[in-house]
Amino acid sequence: MLILASQSASRKAMLQDAGVPFEARGSDVDEGAIKR
Repeated sequence: MLILASQSASRKAMLQDAGVPFEARGSDVDEGAIKR
């Protein structure tokens, strides 16, 4: 099983369409803090 650390609807749909078993979890990472 894949853990998807995203709530992106398009990523979820892509995995579902491909038949990949996954669990979507929101990420607690502040991506703005790691951008340069």
